[in-house]
Amino acid sequence: MAKVSRIGFWTVTAIFCLQIAFTAYAQLTLPQVAGAFAHLGFPDYFRIELAWAKLLGVVLLVESRVVTDQDRQTIAWLRSIGRNPLVVATKADKLKRGPAKAALLEVRRQLAELHPTATVQLFSALTPSGADEARTILDHWLEFPTEDA
Repeated sequence: MAKVSRIGFWTVTAIFCLQIAFTAYAQLTLPQVAGAFAHLGFPDYFRIELAWAKLLGVVLLVESRVVTDQDRQTIAWLRSIGRNPLVVATKADKLKRGPAKAALLEVRRQLAELHPTATVQLFSALTPSGADEARTILDHWLEFPTEDA
C-alpha cells in the first residue's frame, strides 16, 4: 500500500472512530438528541442501548456459504481499530444441518486467521435459529441480565 493510501486509510479510520464516539457521547448526554429520538418515536432506552452498542461492539452480517474479500477486509479493519465483532453468518435456512455446521466451521476458520477473538454464529431469518445466541452476546455487551441469570 502506498504511503498516501495508508495516510488516507488511517485518516478516514480515525474520523470514523471519532464520529462513532461523538455520536455515542451525544446520545448519552445531550438533551437535544434525546428529544430528537423521542420526536422520532423511539423509547428512551433504545437511545441509550444504541449509544453503548456503538462503543462496545460491531455486528457484521456475512453470507454463510461464501466469505467474500470485502468480509475479510472488514474483519481485518475491525481488528486494526480494536473492535471485537459478532459475525452473523446468515441464510442458515438454505443449508441442511450437516452442511450448515460445516459452513460455520469454515467461516470460523477463515475469519480466525484475521481476527482470532471474533465470535461467529449461524443465523436464519426464517427460523429462530441463532437469534437467542445473538441476543445473549448483545445482552452481554450491554450488560443486561439474561432470563437464565
